[in-house]
Amino acid sequence: MYVRDLNGEEYPLMATYTINDEINGNMDMSIEVLPVKVNQPFLADVDKLWEIVTDSDETYKVIYTKSQGSGQTAIKTLRAIPKLYDDMERTRVYEKYDGSMAIEDLLRIVFAPLDYTFRLVGAWTNIEIEGFGDGDTCLAMFQRVLSRIGAEFTFTGQSVTIREQIGTDSEVMYRHRLNASNIVQEVDAQNYYTYARGFGNFPESEPENAKLKRTYTSPLISLLGRREAPPIKDGRITNSATMDKALKKLVDESIKISVSADLVDLRDKNYPYAQSNLGDRVILIDERIGLSEEVRVVARSITRDWRGRILDLRFTFGTQALTKRYQAQMNNTTQTISDILDGRKKVPFQAMSNEIQIVTKLMQSVQTQFTIDENGSMIAVDKNNPNLLVVFNAAGLAVSDDGGQTFKNAITGRGILGDCIIANSITADKLDVNAITVGFNNSSSNMKLYSNRLEFFRDNILQAKLVERGMEFWYGTRKIGWMGEINRFDNSSIRGVSLNLETTGDFITFTRKMSVDDNFYLSFLTIDPVGKYTGLTGIITEAALHLQGNELTGVSKVKPVGTSTGKLQFGYKTIEGNGPYPIIGNENLSTGIVIAGSTLYLLENNRAYKISDFLT
Repeated sequence: MYVRDLNGEEYPLMATYTINDEINGNMDMSIEVLPVKVNQPFLADVDKLWEIVTDSDETYKVIYTKSQGSGQTAIKTLRAIPKLYDDMERTRVYEKYDGSMAIEDLLRIVFAPLDYTFRLVGAWTNIEIEGFGDGDTCLAMFQRVLSRIGAEFTFTGQSVTIREQIGTDSEVMYRHRLNASNIVQEVDAQNYYTYARGFGNFPESEPENAKLKRTYTSPLISLLGRREAPPIKDGRITNSATMDKALKKLVDESIKISVSADLVDLRDKNYPYAQSNLGDRVILIDERIGLSEEVRVVARSITRDWRGRILDLRFTFGTQALTKRYQAQMNNTTQTISDILDGRKKVPFQAMSNEIQIVTKLMQSVQTQFTIDENGSMIAVDKNNPNLLVVFNAAGLAVSDDGGQTFKNAITGRGILGDCIIANSITADKLDVNAITVGFNNSSSNMKLYSNRLEFFRDNILQAKLVERGMEFWYGTRKIGWMGEINRFDNSSIRGVSLNLETTGDFITFTRKMSVDDNFYLSFLTIDPVGKYTGLTGIITEAALHLQGNELTGVSKVKPVGTSTGKLQFGYKTIEGNGPYPIIGNENLSTGIVIAGSTLYLLENNRAYKISDFLT
């Protein structure tokens, strides 16, 4: 462990430190620097914005210092947060983004000005978002995305990983009088609900006009009675399954249960399981309070000495079957120092080069202990984190991050199993996958690629298909129409492009956004064949109609295409030596209607008749 000053000078550090972290929440380091010989060169100067680099090569930014006299010398207490948090808090995005956006695109916006890359594990549909960016910090924007999709994140070095839920299902057991003490269970049912209603698919600020109305009732309503939750009112939700999921989550996760305990690290006593990480599911037992169930690690406090040995462990657990997922918010403690830092941005590394750096650093810095088990397998264990181990035997090579309980990455006679494979190029005779993403960081359920078509979805509803003949437009199982290249029905050499409406399609419209601040598009030309959209059957336009050819041609429905029954000509005509005046008439304008100011004429074979003469 060492510290780095504002000029980049580095000094070795000898101190006991405590790291507190939570799922998606606060993470900080508190450290007391004593006036020992190793610390003397920098002790008087260490200050805010210095950096602390741990043995695992994670960097923390000092945000608080306290000096206290002790005999003839001074002791300094420091508090630091991960450099990632500080960098995200001091960097802002000033562009404003609105509309339906993919999660990958939102995260690209967040990380674009930062010297970090992200990896999204899992698939989410597009979400409607308003005012994304618009001067917010990258940290606030990141929190907003995590909250909207209910995801969690971890980070290593310059790489951030986002997934639906971090941690693993382990077989680690914590038990009173074995490796746990001071077990305290807290239950808060003040805002516990058994019933909820949801309203969706409505114009902005008009929930009373909601087209989607759903309810959810907990199975516990018969036991606890009807306890109503605040309704969900979100016009952006148009899918029943999406609303049902939100209602169920609101009700099922409304009761808050947490358990805290002091733990003992038994790895030196040959306890078979490694230390738990954030998000891990473990077994917690205390017969005195009737507790024996699977819980999840939602917060930790770990104190280590300068050698990295654990001195104290305190975990906070939550029971996932009953409780609300722990959603602590990252503390914006760096707000007060955002004006101090320059915030100069670097060009972010590409994902591949960044992964090479991370893996290289891991391989160079790890301290490994080799053992041979009773089956003859060679096992390499990371001394600093026994969750990380590699097993090599006749079956193959396998890597585990949960102490050998599961192997997500392995090479065996059956092939290669990889949780995440990163490569510059992959050559294969056959590629059989659930999802293919080209040009994106991660897969998405909004797009599906098949052998003969590409399908697009929004809120799990089919919107369009790219097929051989062009683009088809759908709403779920309802085909609206299609657009593509076609030929005239009686002559295949006459080719063109057509926009076609199916019998299940209602209208075609051409629209324009009149102002950048508008959240709607104004229709200025609509083809409404059955009158469902405008109430009128035909072509409706809100704009002026200009005929450059000066003619309208009518075609009989009962005659072949191209047979004309007559034309209306627009032009000008001189009447009794005056004019010219506008006329609507036949092809040669010898017969028609002439408008001469406030006077109306009928023209027949070039002879004009004033209408007012017939009315007197």
